[in-house]
Amino acid sequence: MKVSTGSTRPPQSLERPLRDARPLAFHPRVTRLEHEGRHLVVKKARGSASGSEDLARELRANLIASSARTPDDDPLCSAPLWYDDARLVFDADPGDMTLQDALTASWDTGHARRCGALIATTHTLDPHDLPTARPERPRLFPLTAEEYATTSDQSIAMLRLLEEHPEARRALESVQRPAAEATVLVHGDLKPDNVLLGPGDSGRPHLIDWELAGRGDPHEDLAAFLAGVLASSLNEHIRRSRADRPEEIARALNTSAAASFRYFALLMEGYRSVRDMEPDLDHLLPLMGSRLLCRAQSLATLSSQVGAVPTVLLLATTGMLTDVATSAERLRTVLTEGART
Repeated sequence: MKVSTGSTRPPQSLERPLRDARPLAFHPRVTRLEHEGRHLVVKKARGSASGSEDLARELRANLIASSARTPDDDPLCSAPLWYDDARLVFDADPGDMTLQDALTASWDTGHARRCGALIATTHTLDPHDLPTARPERPRLFPLTAEEYATTSDQSIAMLRLLEEHPEARRALESVQRPAAEATVLVHGDLKPDNVLLGPGDSGRPHLIDWELAGRGDPHEDLAAFLAGVLASSLNEHIRRSRADRPEEIARALNTSAAASFRYFALLMEGYRSVRDMEPDLDHLLPLMGSRLLCRAQSLATLSSQVGAVPTVLLLATTGMLTDVATSAERLRTVLTEGART
């Protein structure tokens, strides 16, 4: 593992607790443990031929980001306490919670501007020798034979529904390959799950999980964040409504889109306080739809059938991308009104 600070190993007294710690649910490579009064999080390398190399890439991105702070003195992330070729060990605060959990518990926009400054500060950093970022992309027809074998029946059913919306399908195809020419540091997986809020009223936000980071297009992070916020809002509205009634689904979609766009307007105010950039909405929205479809496919794969939330995420994607120009104008209006208030 080649990094500028040199490789270190956890102390001997920690080796056994690290071996015995149990992984988190749905995160088999992440464990939390308490050792000698200290709370720790451990991220393990993938069990593949490139696992150590991928972990080294994540470490390099993490170290670049951990050296920077926002104008409000918020750290972008924490550097690992120890690391080797197989794992990264971080200090943790048991009072931390993800932005995803915070939005689920209470739709609070109080962190939006600080998150915007956090993202913008990331985009001001030199990615040095990092390769191109690897943001997630959904599977689209046509699938190769190997993809068919590894794609769930539920995801295939969703792709068949997508075929009924050719305009949305073309918009998704237009961003299927990540842009390679951008040279800013992007996180690559900037969803609310990967934003931690510190304990207490201050709740300083910081970023975790730099596994997909690298050189890239700043729109990737903005789109992933907006998609995650919309998915959080939709999930909450669907949970509280009758998902079998079309009128309630339509209401949930419209309400969630409006709330998410307002959240994004606040986030962009924080972003512009650090970095002068107006997003290209005709480009941003297909990227956002791509991330929504990724989430829908993941949720569908976990279920024996295509449930309410994946279906509504697909409807949100097709509804937004069937007429990108109109959707972009709607978001542009919210951004303009947000800047005036």
